Amino acid sequence: MDRMIEGAASELASRTSRRGFLGRTGRALLAAVGGAALTALSASPATACSCSSPCYVGSDCGCSPRLRRIYACPYKGCSDPWCYYSRCTQLAC
Repeated sequence: MDRMIEGAASELASRTSRRGFLGRTGRALLAAVGGAALTALSASPATACSCSSPCYVGSDCGCSPRLRRIYACPYKGCSDPWCYYSRCTQLAC
């Protein structure tokens, strides 16, 4: 019985670390390809971001099938944002 539990625990640990490695590798590849805005959005989805004068960054179909608009809160201007947030619209992609 101990051998079976130990084997199951080892398998779970190896799968978990592999998934974590794949997730980190995927985010690094996305950043390398040029998706810096998307990387920032996916890196910290729980981060609250609000500002009085947001900068429009772009749009995508992230609220499928609706259009998502991406905004940045400027730190020292729109070219140097401190966080990103998005809003789903009623417009179709």
